[in-house]
Amino acid sequence: VTDGVVFNYLISGDEDATGLRLHHLDSKLDESLEELKTRCVDRYGSMWQAFETFDPDGTGTISNKAFVAMCQEVKVTDGIHRLLHYFDPESEHEIRLEDIDKDAADDAKDASEEKREARLSKHRRDERLKRTHMKSQPPDIGSRVGVEARKEDRQLESDQQALKGIRQKLLKQYGNLVRAWRAAFDPDDEGSITFEAFESACEDMGMEEQA
Repeated sequence: VTDGVVFNYLISGDEDATGLRLHHLDSKLDESLEELKTRCVDRYGSMWQAFETFDPDGTGTISNKAFVAMCQEVKVTDGIHRLLHYFDPESEHEIRLEDIDKDAADDAKDASEEKREARLSKHRRDERLKRTHMKSQPPDIGSRVGVEARKEDRQLESDQQALKGIRQKLLKQYGNLVRAWRAAFDPDDEGSITFEAFESACEDMGMEEQA
């Protein structure tokens, strides 16, 4: 950790990185998130409409079981467990639309408000015509050579082994990488950390030699 090898390896290839982020530890997370959103739009028209199918009462929250069903419905299967750990790191068995896509959650609230207003308008018309039909209102949703190439390959293998060791320790101690990130690396939820913060966290967990 002290020479920054693993830290630099983690953020290598990310030209915009100003610090370490969760997706550097789990490189497939962003891919899984994007696949989920894209497939939901393709299948249902929008992210909030996909969520609404499994949240008919418009609460903005669905169970883990319903989330798995939604993923299976849009043919997202490889990343289900990764997404569950990301959206529900504390195993509370609830997934919020706002955590998946805040813009989609805002759209859902607007749609819910429009539906309620439409129902209220109809109710008023019915009342005036003396044929009121009371209905409950839904709540708001919230990608060399020779010696140099071999040297690079050895360094890459060494970096990968070091990273594997760090991930294994994090999983053993915290259960999943999201919980590890939030507890050990980014407790203040800043979204990105410096090398110094990464080094300090690894030292606190006794991983300085392995890293």
